[in-house]
Amino acid sequence: MNDHIPPQSSDHNSLDEALVLDFLGYYHSLEAALVQAGFTRVGHSPGSARPDWQQFALSIQGKFVPDPKDEVGAAVNYLLADPARQELRWERMQDSPLEEPSYLQYDIVWLSVLVQEIGNRLLGWINFRGEPGCDDADVTAAMLIVHAWLSIDPSVKSRLAYVQ
Repeated sequence: MNDHIPPQSSDHNSLDEALVLDFLGYYHSLEAALVQAGFTRVGHSPGSARPDWQQFALSIQGKFVPDPKDEVGAAVNYLLADPARQELRWERMQDSPLEEPSYLQYDIVWLSVLVQEIGNRLLGWINFRGEPGCDDADVTAAMLIVHAWLSIDPSVKSRLAYVQ
């Protein structure tokens, strides 16, 4: 089923730079479109907005139904089925305040968290050339998901700057 995802590499420092840059182009285009479409949360500085991935993920939950037999379905399965990621998800759900519902119970919200983490790790890797904490398989899976999400919400799709 994961024929579309490259095998995991043991050498995390040998990421395919073209793949990374392609992913980051899509990723940042989606983030900008999310903000422009109103999927925002308060930024770090006064008057600034950041993309609200959780709000976006919840809004497309019924519309994002990947076929487990195609490459997007394989990407979703690859990220969700990983035991280390499942353990991390469980830990984060347990750490959420009791009075707040944990939206991490929804696969699509957890996928948005994983995509963001991969994006942040790649930016750290580019800026500092340390250990990226992900490999080509992670980047490919995240890119397939981001690419699928680019066209789901019409208000987001109409604001995209980087789409092939």
